[in-house]
Amino acid sequence: MKKTLLWGAIASLFFASCSKNELVEAVEPSYDFVASVADQSRTELDGTSVIWNAEDELTIFTKTMHNRHYKVKTLSDDGRTATFGFVDYTGTSNGTISANYAIYPYDAQATLNGDVISTVIASEQQYNAEKVDLSYALMAAKSENTSFAFVNTGALMRFNISKSELMPDSYTLNSIKLSSAANNIAGDVTIDLSAESRAVVASTGTKEITLTAINQEIITEAKAFYVALPAVSFADKDLTVTFTFADGEKSFALPAFDLLQGSIKTIAYQINDSDDFTGTTPDSGEDFEGETPGEEAYPANNEIWYTSTDGNIVEPYKTDGFGANILSNTYENGKGIITFDGEVTDIEAFAFECCSGLTSVTIPDSVTDIDDAAFRDCSCLTSVSIPDGVTEISHDAFINCVGLTSITIPDSVTSIGRNPFAGCSNLAEFKGKFASEDGRCLIVDGVLNSFAPFGITIYNIPDGVTKIGDYAFYDCVGLTSITIPDSVTKIGYMAFSDCDGLTSITIPDSVTDIGYEAFAGCTSLTSITIPNSVTEIGWGAFRGCSSLTSITCLATTPPQITTLGISEEAVIYVPKESINL
Repeated sequence: MKKTLLWGAIASLFFASCSKNELVEAVEPSYDFVASVADQSRTELDGTSVIWNAEDELTIFTKTMHNRHYKVKTLSDDGRTATFGFVDYTGTSNGTISANYAIYPYDAQATLNGDVISTVIASEQQYNAEKVDLSYALMAAKSENTSFAFVNTGALMRFNISKSELMPDSYTLNSIKLSSAANNIAGDVTIDLSAESRAVVASTGTKEITLTAINQEIITEAKAFYVALPAVSFADKDLTVTFTFADGEKSFALPAFDLLQGSIKTIAYQINDSDDFTGTTPDSGEDFEGETPGEEAYPANNEIWYTSTDGNIVEPYKTDGFGANILSNTYENGKGIITFDGEVTDIEAFAFECCSGLTSVTIPDSVTDIDDAAFRDCSCLTSVSIPDGVTEISHDAFINCVGLTSITIPDSVTSIGRNPFAGCSNLAEFKGKFASEDGRCLIVDGVLNSFAPFGITIYNIPDGVTKIGDYAFYDCVGLTSITIPDSVTKIGYMAFSDCDGLTSITIPDSVTDIGYEAFAGCTSLTSITIPNSVTEIGWGAFRGCSSLTSITCLATTPPQITTLGISEEAVIYVPKESINL
């Protein structure tokens, strides 16, 4: 497709004003066929003609031919009609072509199995400054005769990028990267042409797409950049966009939206005033301007949005824990909506407990509290949107939600109960209020409340922490060594319980209190020294530490042996004058 937009009959199906069928006629006796744009009113998009390009190529499958390479042979009618020919074929056919399948663009590795085409959505898509290049967007067709009806099987995102007139300089944009925490958006995909939708399914794909080779100066007039991907539903903060400029990067996370098959979603971003920059380098904030994808960023105050593993309705564990009554629960177009007869004010205790099919939840702005164990054991939950307005996240709210990878705590939160993220073994980082500088901890009023263990074996607890909170490192099985700073005075109950990889820990002289079952189940711990500052050891502090051969207790008077949860013979006492355990 020529000059700026190069699609024709196939590309025209991407737009709402387009017909869903375009006929591509096979010409006998050769394998050539003709594609044309019948409706001339569809030949403009953003002021650019929608026409065939001399470089357009297709893959054709038939009953007797598999993965045949076709490309444009001739153009006519100013590019509105193209004749496609069989590449490297010099003979003539011996009959009619029947049961044809076709995909655009051409893929030499594409295969056909029954009605299912296996192909790819490129994880690296190259920008073309000469045209509006939609050549990475997958189209497919099936026919029992000599005519094809192409259907758009995926979707597009269009980034309109400009700079404010107040910004004195231009900025060179090098690439755009899309990163999803939960969805496969590139790589190996399939298209089932027996299904009514014929939608792309990213079966074993990847979670990133990069539009490369841009190298464009961004000026006050917006420039458009297109990225092709499957039609998927994104939860809040699931999709992160990163613009790489010549001098730095700008990243922001998008609110929840549905990317519908055959649609184009537009993000308009303007490089604005100095608040967004340090010198000439964009910062890493989450702000974005202009048109946002989807009709709404968040649900209405009488709704909760969600997605599920199988696209089916998820029933809450409780029906009366929301401050309003449930009126309906529906699932359409990749999104579940629970509707209530009034504002949702609370996600009460156990509201979604054990809803294993739940993959994402978007909570309305009207909610103020997420109560005890509200999402406990939601093992497939990968994304939760906690809105501004929530003031309290209670004990165990997300305990054992092993699919969670990151959590943003809004500024409105004033209270967080006992480790609400205990057992979230894949949690990569915390963001927002209370998050430590490295994103690994939530620290509330000096108490290390929660820890994100994924990929960490050795960890130094940040200076300034005064207490290791209850359950703070519970079940962090990958940890092998912990260093506790001198600012810590108390180790909470079950703080390191079931850290069965923990072999080494140093308790500083500042600690006075070791809580109930603090190290219970640390089966790899071989020795430990308790400083003379410790005045209290909770029951079973070392219960189940099967490899623990000795405890060096720097104390004048031995503690009660039963409180340790180990045998008396395992304790070595080194008396000090001023301590009584």
